[in-house]
Amino acid sequence: MTNWGNRNMITHQFTGDIKIDVKSVLHAHDKTKTYDHVKAVAEMNKKIAEQYGLDRDICELCGYLHDISAIVSHTDMMDYAIKNDWHIDESERKYPMLLHQRIARVIAQENFGVTDERILSAVEHHTTLRANPSAYDMAVFIADKLAWDGEGEAPFHSVVRNALRHSLEAACLAYQDYIVEHRIILHPHRWFEESVRWLRDAVKNVTIKYKKFDESYLDGVLTLSQDWFHENITFGIVPDTAEDVASYKNEYFHVALDGECVIGYITAEIVEGNEYNIFPHSASYLRVNDLYIAKEYRSRRIGEELLALVEQKADENKVQHTFISSATKDSDAVRKFYQRNGYSVWATSFYKRNGWDVRTYPLGDLCGYRYTVIFARYQNKWLYCRAKERDTFETAGGHIEKGEKPLEAAKREFFEETGVVKFDIKPVFDYAVYRENDFANGQVFLAEVHELGDMPCFEMSEVKLFDTIPDKMRFPQILPVLFEKVRDLVCN
Repeated sequence: MTNWGNRNMITHQFTGDIKIDVKSVLHAHDKTKTYDHVKAVAEMNKKIAEQYGLDRDICELCGYLHDISAIVSHTDMMDYAIKNDWHIDESERKYPMLLHQRIARVIAQENFGVTDERILSAVEHHTTLRANPSAYDMAVFIADKLAWDGEGEAPFHSVVRNALRHSLEAACLAYQDYIVEHRIILHPHRWFEESVRWLRDAVKNVTIKYKKFDESYLDGVLTLSQDWFHENITFGIVPDTAEDVASYKNEYFHVALDGECVIGYITAEIVEGNEYNIFPHSASYLRVNDLYIAKEYRSRRIGEELLALVEQKADENKVQHTFISSATKDSDAVRKFYQRNGYSVWATSFYKRNGWDVRTYPLGDLCGYRYTVIFARYQNKWLYCRAKERDTFETAGGHIEKGEKPLEAAKREFFEETGVVKFDIKPVFDYAVYRENDFANGQVFLAEVHELGDMPCFEMSEVKLFDTIPDKMRFPQILPVLFEKVRDLVCN
């Protein structure tokens, strides 16, 4: 038995109850925060077990044991790996902390007496996963991410949670794709890369069903509509309401399903008569309005299948013509998709915008808000923050996450970027920013700060008070316009 940590593990009084023993070992090593995390992971893993028919007790123990190696320094981890002739991945040499999952398996086996390979494998791969993972491997991998030990909710939480409705494989892949795309992981472990390739193949082999829409699929369609909006791949897209979706119901509204989970949908309708010179005068045609596939299910011809369904139904109804227009930002990709499905290009629109156009509107005039901007007053001065890697100052604010209302996002961003603990905040007006190749709507908030706090461990490094807008300012095209409006409101 190895004597880990700064306390004598060999003489530690183990009770045989793993949950009690994990708590006593972590507390003995002053790792109370780690204990809170593993307990949260264990609870999350039990919920995943219920969802996917896994053994709840096994999942709970996976959660409790996965970070037991927190008692071992990174130097000692590396020394143990070298002494025992482990193959050490390049990512582990660069970041020895990655060895903690492998060390945790050793501790679980040697010190806690665990022999169940389901637990040992899940613990060993909870950070990187592996190719051909077991359901228990994937469950604790996901639970660890959803019950993360950072401040607030993890930035990938909604992406992973949404994918978890589809399958364990989809949830794992959603997390992996997110951290790669957002450059959260720069030196992936070999196991991580192998697991990504395996999961992509696994997701591709899932059997997809296609059904005509009914009310049982309403929540799934609403969720995908939110996903579509937050993915920000289409100009002017606004999330549908339940009333919107209900109004689309007809024989041309179909959904794609993984199990009972909606992973894609198409809406279309017959238009009686037309003024398009590409169709015969007064001929009816099928107009496809919406076609969206969940990101992790693309490149599997699901869009083609949905399109073929509505085309077949139109043909049965003696409608020979189909019309589709798209505001997708990747115009080349959408053109190739429809041409591959037998469509011809009829008309192409272009636009040009010189520079930035920032406009303000009365509160509530706009919809489809993507951003919040918070101007804050403290001791009769304006409070701005500075990111760690920049020398410019900015207001607090940022993206409105999926499921958030603008006010909720503003409160979250304000704390994350300033650490302010007591404040009053309210929305004051809407704004829109039109750039050369994009545009977005947002809401501006005014906050009165009563008490500053410590800076959270996010991207901002400091806050500073100014009499007006800073000379060195991020977003110089936007903030002066918004500040002028806010200052007028404060002065009046």
